[in-house]
Amino acid sequence: GMDLFRYTPVEEISKSGDHWKVMGGNDVSVECDSIVIAAGAWSGQIGQLLGIDIPIRPIKGQIAITEQIAPIGETNCWTAAYIASKHDPSILPYKSEFDREIGLGFSFSRASEGNYLIGSTRENAGFDKTTNFKAISRILEQTRQYFPIMNKVNIIRTIAGFRPGTKDGSPIIGDIDGYPGLFIAAGHEGDGIALSPVTGKIVAEMVCGTGEHKRVEELNLRRFSNN
Repeated sequence: GMDLFRYTPVEEISKSGDHWKVMGGNDVSVECDSIVIAAGAWSGQIGQLLGIDIPIRPIKGQIAITEQIAPIGETNCWTAAYIASKHDPSILPYKSEFDREIGLGFSFSRASEGNYLIGSTRENAGFDKTTNFKAISRILEQTRQYFPIMNKVNIIRTIAGFRPGTKDGSPIIGDIDGYPGLFIAAGHEGDGIALSPVTGKIVAEMVCGTGEHKRVEELNLRRFSNN
């Protein structure tokens, strides 16, 4: 089985013999053989508790959400620029310096309830979760350019979230040198949901000491210490 502790921030991690001990808020204490750091954009803060440099930073993304409407086409939509900006934004022909500053891209996906989620930006803004009118306006301007029918659709709210970004745009997966029983699975940026099944399978095998994982060695945390 599994115990789930909601709203319980990790406050201390220590080694107790051959076990790990994790202290959290609300007087939660857990002892275990293995730990997987999978805290998304906050994984670097978990690493700090152990003196480990995990180079993951929050990449802010602003999104506009529409009212519920009938489907527009049969699929979701992303521009190549939105995908390329994750790895090398310098190659993109932004229309303005502001677009470059906010890392403007385009994503258009429909939720099961019928709302469309329209984005997005890629901003190095720390953990600032506010949205701003100018950035949302640019997102909607290009939306109307691609889908003129959106001129007739109402926006009901805006939100911002954080992607866990790494220096090279690839996730960090694997064990952590010098810390037996400590693993990491984070830094997937905007691909976390899509890659979570295979990531979970790989990391579970690593924790259990099964399977061959040579193909994911290049994703190990040590790649940053070798640079």
